[in-house]
This record gives sequence, C-alpha cells and structure tokens, in this order.
Amino acid sequence: MKRSIVILLVVLALIILISPGIVGRLAEKNLAQEIEWAKKDNPDFLVTTEKFNRGWFTSEGTHRVTLRDADLKAAIAQGESMPSLIIDTRFDHGLVPLSSMSQASGSLKPGLARMVSTLHVDDGKGNLTDLPGTIYSETSLTGETTGRYVLEAGSREDNKGVATWAGADLRFVADSSSRDLSLKGEVQPWSYRSGADTASVGLFKIDAKQMDTEYGFPVGDLNMSIDSLVVGGTAGPGAEFHKLSIDGSSTIDGEELNARTQMILERLVVPGFGDVGIAFDGVISDLDAASVGRISKAVNAARASDDPQAALGDLFGLIQQDLETLLAAGGELRFDKLDVSLPQGQIRSKLGVTLAETSGPFSWPGLILASRASADVEIPAALVEMGRQMSPETDGMIQMGFLQLNGDVYRMEAEFAGGLLTVNGVPMPIPLPGQ
Repeated sequence: MKRSIVILLVVLALIILISPGIVGRLAEKNLAQEIEWAKKDNPDFLVTTEKFNRGWFTSEGTHRVTLRDADLKAAIAQGESMPSLIIDTRFDHGLVPLSSMSQASGSLKPGLARMVSTLHVDDGKGNLTDLPGTIYSETSLTGETTGRYVLEAGSREDNKGVATWAGADLRFVADSSSRDLSLKGEVQPWSYRSGADTASVGLFKIDAKQMDTEYGFPVGDLNMSIDSLVVGGTAGPGAEFHKLSIDGSSTIDGEELNARTQMILERLVVPGFGDVGIAFDGVISDLDAASVGRISKAVNAARASDDPQAALGDLFGLIQQDLETLLAAGGELRFDKLDVSLPQGQIRSKLGVTLAETSGPFSWPGLILASRASADVEIPAALVEMGRQMSPETDGMIQMGFLQLNGDVYRMEAEFAGGLLTVNGVPMPIPLPGQ
C-alpha cells in the first residue's frame, strides 16, 4: 500500500514539475500554427511575433498585427505613421497548470496552455496606448482554443478627447487543426468626443461559425447587426446609419458551392439628400467549388504580396483558366430582392443570371448563347423625372422603350436567352463578342 502511494506521488510530481516544459513546447508549436492560419486566411493583415520567451511553467509573447493593403493604409494614416495592434500574452502551461491559479481565470483543468492577453495600439512612433478589456483563453490537448473577450463599462480621457463604452462580451472557439472558427457575443454602445468631432456606435451583435473545406476557403453561417453609427464634426453631420443587419450562410453540396446573403440597412442618412434604405437578398447556386477555391487562393496571394496593386493587375492572366472552368461548369446568381428606398420613392428590382453547363473548348459567344438572364425593375416616376433633368440619357432610355410609365412608376422587364434580349416585350438582338 505504501509503495503504491509513493509511486502515485512520484507520478504526480513528474506531471507537475516536468510536464509544463514539454507542454510549453507543444503550446508554442500550436501558436505558430495559428499564426500561419491567420496569415493565409486574412491576407489584408500581417501577424508577426515580436518576442516569445518560453519558460518552464509560464511563457510570455508579444505579437503585432499590421495592415498590408496600401490603399487602406493611406486612408487610415493620411500621411502619418501607420498604427498597429500589439497583443501581449501570458501563457501558463502544464498538464496541471498551477501557475495559472494566480490569474483571474486560473484553473487546474488539463490543457496545453491558459492565456491572458492585453491589447495596445502602437501609433507607429513607438508610443503605446492601452486598450480596455482582456482576452482569457485556453488551448486544450487537442489543439482547440476557446476564449472570451471581456470589457467592463468605463471611460477614458486624454488630451485628445473622451471615450466612453458600455462593455463587451465576445466568446470564440478556434481549432488550428480543422481550422474551424466560431464567434458569438456583443459589444455594447460606445462613443468618442474630441472637441466638435464625435463618433458613436450602437449595440453590435455577432454569431458566426465557419468551417474550412478541402477547397481552401471556409463556409458557414453569419448573423450580424449594428444598431447605429453616427459621425459628426465642425463641418456638420457626417456619416450616419441605423439598423444594419446581415444574415448569410454558405455550404458545400457535393462539389458545388451554394450561398445566400440577406442584408437590410433601414436608414442611411445622406446630408443634403435625405434618408436612404437598402435591402437585398442574394443567392449563388451550384458553382464549381474547386474553381472558386483556386481563384480565391490566387486573389489572397495577390493581396498578401509585397506589391498588391501590381499583383492584382496581373491577376486575370493567372485565374483566366479557372474562371473559364467555373463559368463552363454552370451555376446561378440571383438577387431575389435588390431594393433602395429614397425620398422620391422606392426602387424595386429582381435580377438573375443562369449559366448552363457547357462542354468542349471554352468561348465567350458559346457561354453567352447558353446563358439566361432576367431583370425586373421598378423606379418611381419622380426619380425618373429628376434623372431627365440631370441627364439626357434618361430620355433616350424612355424613347427606346427600356423604361415604360405604368401609373406612378417606370418599369423595365427584361429577359435574355439564346442571344436575344427582350425588353418590355420588344425583342432586341445584340451582337456577340467575336461576331
């Protein structure tokens, strides 16, 4: 009996004293895999390791997130130094992570590591500003990382302005092996004021799940909403919208990609014009997933290159064959709803394109002859009259029969099939490329 107790104590000592170093190496390897995952799936951002000091029981790491896109950099920095995000993380590792008990989220639950991360903004000149909130996460022995970003209500004032926030709670699960990711939670309203310049964002909610596919791009579900965004300044009202919601889903069925996205923007305030509303329901069906994957990979590689603009300029030559394969495989693109509400009334429209599967050598005329398209558009007469005053082309569209008055709206019903375009019941043959 005593011998069994001694053996048990020795085993426990080995687990407590030796496992942290071994598990720490595994945790560092898993972290490196997650960084590589982020580089591949987010070409607009670059994640680099500033430092990683691995200890026996605890490790510390600093990572920097910067933008790649030159145009976006120019828009944000506006000639100044480009800011970046700094993430400082403490890792407690070991099959029995005793060192984590000193942290607010400490636990003896076995795993690769328990992490506590804080965020900072580098203004591009080495000056760091702490961001509120803390990320608590843990990586299991299988490589799955679960975490939570917690932000308590608060405010901060400096010589530039005052920021106020009502809190946030976001939970995420990421698996570096399967590359599955889910995110759910909400960010409560926050605002910022600097002199006459103000910005406020209403309640933000998100519930997203994505799963990697063999084709190199993820599919899944997204449900997201923002109550409002209002920006103002010395020049008067700026950008402002209220009630934006996005609901999307995508799946792989066999070897084909299917997806649907619905978006509603209840009110976009345009200074000097009035309120605008947007609603659309878009569907893609039966697209060749392998071709989509190769095209997506080429686009991401171009965006992640040292010279994205030049790479994107050369992109068509790289994806032309895959694009032709995608189009020849057939599929469908539809907007079951594409509506815009304006002060003059509501524009209602439905659009659709169906590509029939074709065989043999690819040709654009052959593709067009095998395709079908339709459009049903309704425009308020008041808006058309405004267009007639601003542009003579509007009169030409009416005279040619593209727009026909029907009560207080102008309508266009168009169909294209077999190379023949029919608009409002009138056939209009069109020339095909190469003819």
